[in-house]
Amino acid sequence: MRVAVTGCSSPVGVALLTLLERKIEIEQVVGIDRDPPPAGFAKLLYLMRDTGYPFLDEDLSDNGIDVLVHLAFIRIRPPDMTQAQVFDYNIRGGLNVYRAAIAGGVRKLVLLSGSGVYGSHPDNPVPLTEAHPMRGTGRVYYEHQMRLLEERMDEMSHEFPDKVFTRLRPCLMMDEAESLNALAPDGYWADTGGADPLYWQVVHINDVADAIALAIERDLPGAYNVAPDDWIEVAEICRRHGIEIRHLPLDLAKTAAKIAWEAGRTRLSPEWVETLRFNTVLDNAKLRSTGWRPHYTTSGLLGL
Repeated sequence: MRVAVTGCSSPVGVALLTLLERKIEIEQVVGIDRDPPPAGFAKLLYLMRDTGYPFLDEDLSDNGIDVLVHLAFIRIRPPDMTQAQVFDYNIRGGLNVYRAAIAGGVRKLVLLSGSGVYGSHPDNPVPLTEAHPMRGTGRVYYEHQMRLLEERMDEMSHEFPDKVFTRLRPCLMMDEAESLNALAPDGYWADTGGADPLYWQVVHINDVADAIALAIERDLPGAYNVAPDDWIEVAEICRRHGIEIRHLPLDLAKTAAKIAWEAGRTRLSPEWVETLRFNTVLDNAKLRSTGWRPHYTTSGLLGL
């Protein structure tokens, strides 16, 4: 089997490359990214490409790609990038990847989507299943743009019934090093009057890579939540770690988040204040039914 991976140099991309390197059935991996991944992957053919590259379909067909995994999506906007630039990369680039997959003869397309497609709303049930409607709105670029990509992929599943389209929806992806920093970059949690109780659920990038590898090996059409089995109340996290809870107006919390983001104290751009106000806790039963199991827990990642 020959696999292409956009965004191969991202943390999840590198975790996936590591998994695929060990799998006998994977003959070659074509990595597509603007930045090269770490050295040492014998099966990897790296192509320095942007998602908007007009001849991407030729790269796929020339290398006989069976499965294309699309990871190249800006979830956390860096301070030097405007929202217009993010839209261009995520949507125009993403749609070009879709076009190239069809034109290049790829049989299966796997999209790493996210919990943001459900939208951050006060009436979200806990937990959310895949049957819940996609309600990502324009208030948060990540929610809206991922929803647009999923809606287009759903249309393509009807236009091209001979192909397999998989949408994986992880909750907030982290590793052990950054979880608490994202929660409280300045040593306090800003309570903006959102959900009560408010829960956090985080999934390790290795568990996400496992889910992607499973979708490569097996045909899993449709949407699948990717999440650990547990979720933790934010108030309990703060109590256990001695983090102060400050009740702030939403606009003030966004301003504080912007300052922390621009100063490099957190990777989460200020738009994420909106996302983290309400619960987007995911039910993982559908993915578990395929045999996938999480190896990490929210409590473990948050040091509880």
